[in-house]
Amino acid sequence: MDEGTYPLRSLIERSLTASWPYAITIDVWCHSIGFALPDSWAASRPNGKECLRLQSEVSKSIEIIDLAARKLDGCISWASDVTRVFIPLRSQGADFFRSGSNPNIAGLVFADQFGGFVQLMEALVHESAHLHLNVAEAEGPLVDPDHQGRYASPLRPEPRPLRGILLAYHAIAYICAFYDEVISAGLSEARTCLSELPRMHEKLAAAGEVLKQNSRHFTPAGLRFLERTAEVAAG
Repeated sequence: MDEGTYPLRSLIERSLTASWPYAITIDVWCHSIGFALPDSWAASRPNGKECLRLQSEVSKSIEIIDLAARKLDGCISWASDVTRVFIPLRSQGADFFRSGSNPNIAGLVFADQFGGFVQLMEALVHESAHLHLNVAEAEGPLVDPDHQGRYASPLRPEPRPLRGILLAYHAIAYICAFYDEVISAGLSEARTCLSELPRMHEKLAAAGEVLKQNSRHFTPAGLRFLERTAEVAAG
C-alpha cells in the first residue's frame, strides 16, 4: 500500500488473503502452539459484548503491524528474526498492561492489545529482545553460572542477578532504537517517543554501568553479546 489514509476494512481484507502479508502473525486462538495459553482469548471464549472488543482490538493490532511493516523496516526485520507469532491476551483493564515470552516456545510473544501503537510495539520489541538473548544462550551461558551477586535493576524494584541486568539492558537498548526509528520515520507517535527517550536513556546508562563494573563475571560469549548490545545502546 502507498502512504496515505485507508479504510480499516482494507487492512483487514489484506490480512485475510491466502498469504498473510506480515512477518509476524496474530494468532488469537493459539493454533500455532496447540493449546490455550493462560489469559488468552482461547482460554475462555468471549461472550457477545467481548466479541466486539476482541474484534476492535485485533483490527487495531493489524493496523499497528501494517504501519510498522511499512515504516519501521529495521525494527520489524530484527524482531521477526526471532518472533513470528503474536498471541493477544484477554486484557484485565487499561491500568495493567502485560507482555511475555516463553524460552521453551521459540518465536512466540504474547501481550495485551490496548494502549496504541507505541505500547504494543514496545512490548513486541521488549519480548523479542528476550528471545534474541535466549538464542545467544543456546551455545552456553553469557554470565558465569556460579556468580550469585544481586544488583539494582532499572526495571524492577528488587535486586536482580547479573543476567537479569543484562536482560534489561539489552531490552532497553532496542526499545531506544525503536523510539529512534519512529522519530526518524516522522510518525505521529514520535512525540511520545521523544518524551520517553530521556527516561529510558537513564535506565540504560544505569544498567550499563552495573554491567561494566561486573564484566569479569561474563563468559567470553557474554562479553561479545554485551559489546554488540553496547553498540546498539550508543546509537
